[in-house]
Amino acid sequence: MSRWQHQEEAFQFARGRTDSLLHMGMGTGKTKVALDLLKDWDARKVLVVAPRSVVPVWGTQAGRHLPGHFNVLELCKGLTKVRATRLKMALQTSPRLLAVVNYDAYWRGDLSKALLKTKWDCVIYDECHKLKDPRGISSRFARNNLRHATFRRLALTGTLMPHSPLDAWAQGAALHPEFLGSSFVQFRSFYANIDNRKGFPEIKGFRNQEKLAERIRRFAYTCGRDVLTLPDLVEETVVIDLPDPVMKQYNLLRTKLRAEAEGGQIRLANALVKTLRLQQLTGGLCKLSDEDSSVEIRSTEKQEALGDLFESSGDAPWVVFCRFRHDLSAVHAAAKEAGLTSMELSGERNELREWQEGKAQVLAVQQQAGGVGVDMTRARYMAYYSLGFSLGDYQQSLARVHRPGLKHPVTVYHLTCRGTIDEAIYQSLARREEVVEGIMQHLREP
Repeated sequence: MSRWQHQEEAFQFARGRTDSLLHMGMGTGKTKVALDLLKDWDARKVLVVAPRSVVPVWGTQAGRHLPGHFNVLELCKGLTKVRATRLKMALQTSPRLLAVVNYDAYWRGDLSKALLKTKWDCVIYDECHKLKDPRGISSRFARNNLRHATFRRLALTGTLMPHSPLDAWAQGAALHPEFLGSSFVQFRSFYANIDNRKGFPEIKGFRNQEKLAERIRRFAYTCGRDVLTLPDLVEETVVIDLPDPVMKQYNLLRTKLRAEAEGGQIRLANALVKTLRLQQLTGGLCKLSDEDSSVEIRSTEKQEALGDLFESSGDAPWVVFCRFRHDLSAVHAAAKEAGLTSMELSGERNELREWQEGKAQVLAVQQQAGGVGVDMTRARYMAYYSLGFSLGDYQQSLARVHRPGLKHPVTVYHLTCRGTIDEAIYQSLARREEVVEGIMQHLREP
């Protein structure tokens, strides 16, 4: 597949450098450029550090753009000792290895030791704004330790400075200390107006921004989404892996529901009601009970994946559709963690007008409240945190954002947990089919 013009520019910019950063907007094809560079560099041992929700994307993209070129090893689950063993075995057996690990784990225990013992041809920091905190363990490990175990370093992000110009320092330092200086304190003193009268440095504003921009241009290629000629609506799927204990509970519940369906204990009409608990499990909160006990199962994987998308989009406006009350709370929590403000349209709150007026970046929408007769065309991005069972409701919700006269493209993300009812529902809706049979087929699967 040939490169677009801006991808070719990015490729040529980084091709002759050992340290570079691609600051490219969401959907502009950063991963494609990175994979082309790896092939051009003849890189045989590659480490990718990414948010946990992005780890599976690298296997998919490598299969699409470089089929058969790399053995892709995902290292985002299990004890660090187990991951280290898997890495060592793969290094011994793979002529070309692309190992992908999450930011939360690559600096821990036996895994960090195994990574540092390997001489990597290239390390890629995907969504490198995750390194923006100079005091964070992940950031310090990148610049003080892993940098010395790699020949090349490549950073990818759509939001280099999500909160302030000071965010750039740690990302540059992970590549090379000369880019933005070896001292964050000196960097901050030069580019920020600081008030120390309260006994600690309080940022009152920024200065010397043209000089900072010039320094960044020396090691970073930049382009925004405006380089794209896109259809009005682009749909993407974000695949999420639930933790093993949660999947165990999920499969136990699915097996129980299958047995009830096969035994005639539940009819097709109320099977969908029973499967709501499966959906709640994938969303992060489900209460299971029987005659003897009651247990509450929690997980944050889907919330974290949404937060990663928020961080990657800067301050662009979002609409996130949800089914359950807990899902709405998870959207607000993800927005807060990403430094964004959020509002809600549900049976309890109607803050649509305030969001339309630009008073918040994120609007969390309960599908029943926001699916019909509502204008949400301010949104640049849209996500389905959880889906209903109605094809009509789904099409109506899409129409709230994708309307005649739309002046900008909209990217729609479907957050689906691997091997769960999420996939069955989305696949049925994508085929414009009613969902009932897709769900029953999911229950019948072994």
